[in-house]
Amino acid sequence: MATPEAHDLDRARLRLAWALNIIQNSQGDVVYKKQITASKGMPRIISIRLPGVLRISDALTGDVLAESAPGDLLNLAPGFIPPSYNR
Repeated sequence: MATPEAHDLDRARLRLAWALNIIQNSQGDVVYKKQITASKGMPRIISIRLPGVLRISDALTGDVLAESAPGDLLNLAPGFIPPSYNR
């Protein structure tokens, strides 16, 4: 299999930058957003934000309940401390 030429890789990088620019200009940093009803009927908002951060928020208060590390959706962001709840 042939190795890609440097200019082909540069063009691919430019395409990624172009696509990212379109996403950022059309919807800010939110790539995906959906409201769900979690256990006990609590409304939650799940969103994926640039640069690849998964966030779960309380739909009523806006509190961030969990937030991933950028590009690592299954691991909490470094230093993330969830809010305290007595529910």
